[in-house]
Amino acid sequence: MIKKTFGSAILTIGLASAQTPSLQSLLEQGKTEQAVQQYAQPPGNQSTFIKALCQLSTTIETVQQDLYRFGFEVNSNSAGIRSFGPVPHNPKPEPVNYQKVRTTIETLHNNLHQIEETIAQIGSDEFHLPLDLTKVRFDVDKDGKRTKKESSIALFMNMRNDLTRSIITSQEPLNEIEKFDGTITFDKSDLIWLKGYIQIILGTTDTLLAHDFELAFNAISDNLFQNPENALTGMKLNEEGW
Repeated sequence: MIKKTFGSAILTIGLASAQTPSLQSLLEQGKTEQAVQQYAQPPGNQSTFIKALCQLSTTIETVQQDLYRFGFEVNSNSAGIRSFGPVPHNPKPEPVNYQKVRTTIETLHNNLHQIEETIAQIGSDEFHLPLDLTKVRFDVDKDGKRTKKESSIALFMNMRNDLTRSIITSQEPLNEIEKFDGTITFDKSDLIWLKGYIQIILGTTDTLLAHDFELAFNAISDNLFQNPENALTGMKLNEEGW
């Protein structure tokens, strides 16, 4: 009787474990809320790190979706820079203006403050959490799917001009990227680093939002977005450069 009971208990635990997705899997699928519910307990530095990481992942995805929607691409023939960016090319970008960009920055700023609140207190306990963040995927084009082209490492490689075309048009480089093992064992020091990193970005968004940078946006938006709306759109420089 005892053996049967013990065997049933072991089997139940085994089945439950098999049905519970790993934290790595949940992050790759963008299921950050489920990741927090399953892995951000009990309270402690590891739980804090997981929750902050999930919030950061969602924050990054939100910014990427806005940039993709607006057709963000650095493109300046005069500066000798070919088109590249942290998001894929959008063939049908939405017109963008100063206020839309400012709203994107405000949303980022507010989301960063939420992460700041999450990691406001760091305890003394240590943790060791192996994760491969290069495999984390984002729904950049907001089509409800997270593909190989939308993994963090593929998006990073997309910013390298010499590899942009091959990554976007061929599956082979993407398959090679998938083989890359970017596993890092995170610990308390990474939580402290993340806290400082969030403060640095908040300093940047604070500075931007403290000023009206519409004139600057109008001056450079043609080299940042495919379809900008501003008073300078369509204007050509004269011989003096004005």
